[in-house]
Amino acid sequence: CTRSACESLSGVAAFDTPSVDTSACDGLVFGQECLVACADGYEGSAGADTLGLVCDAAEDTMDTAGFIDREGQPAATALACAGVECTFGLPDRRGVTHDCSGKVTGETCEAAAESPAFAYASGSGAQTLECGPTGEFVGSAPDVEAQDCPLPEYGDGVSVSACGEKELGFECWVYCIAGYTGPVVLHVCQVDTDANALALVPADGDQAVACVADDA
Repeated sequence: CTRSACESLSGVAAFDTPSVDTSACDGLVFGQECLVACADGYEGSAGADTLGLVCDAAEDTMDTAGFIDREGQPAATALACAGVECTFGLPDRRGVTHDCSGKVTGETCEAAAESPAFAYASGSGAQTLECGPTGEFVGSAPDVEAQDCPLPEYGDGVSVSACGEKELGFECWVYCIAGYTGPVVLHVCQVDTDANALALVPADGDQAVACVADDA
């Protein structure tokens, strides 16, 4: 006589989840025991990381692949295993925004250029990362490049030559050229939230930038 064999626990709905490792219960026959455990990257959320089962292989237990728990009841309830938060490999890079904080094993997140101050480098784009079983994200941040504020347009006699290639937060002076008189105004490159674009604007708010010809 040969002992009856249990089926694979992966065919039981309660155990068919990536958070549970049932491999120790594969290929067992009547009377053999095994431990179901939380898979790599998961931990028991109810205070237990393992669940002991016995291969019963009886007709009335085949709905649970022939397994019973150590109390003799059909193994219809799996471990409660929760993903572990990934804290390594976060795409924390200047010019990149992401929603990866707090993600746990198996969850994904997006990393993108922090527009409008940054744009994707040639050949790059938004990236999807996955929280892996070791507590580290799989994937990388996109390659981004800082963008320059466009030069403001003022009337005659105003020089904006000192304001070329200014990135977010950088400052420069706008002044009158020779033959014109007017204030020297500090400008700062910042985000125009209404237009979602970079703009060089007077640092002191609405200070006027106007130069008057000396012979006017």
